[in-house]
Amino acid sequence: MALTDINYSVQYKEVFLRTPPNDDWNEITLNTGGVPSTLQDVKAQQWSGGFVYKQIQNRFIYWRSIHNVFEMVEESLDLRLVGNQLRYKFTDSPVLNGISIT
Repeated sequence: MALTDINYSVQYKEVFLRTPPNDDWNEITLNTGGVPSTLQDVKAQQWSGGFVYKQIQNRFIYWRSIHNVFEMVEESLDLRLVGNQLRYKFTDSPVLNGISIT
């Protein structure tokens, strides 16, 4: 049998969210007191990570960094969480790599 005789079938399934994405962020702006040009020209890499609770099932935290913004979201597969999104905005300074939850 030649490779051209094999038919591949690809199927896609749409997954619906229980609730629409929430754009209701608790936002905190932090002024680090630095001179605007101190770290403004630094090319900070965008990065993300996550944390899973050991004692609580189906609940986790994930975060991401984009330029001068650091966002954290806590999610639950069992409960609808309110006030679970936190956004830090650093004025005149990018977020540098190295944040972890232990």
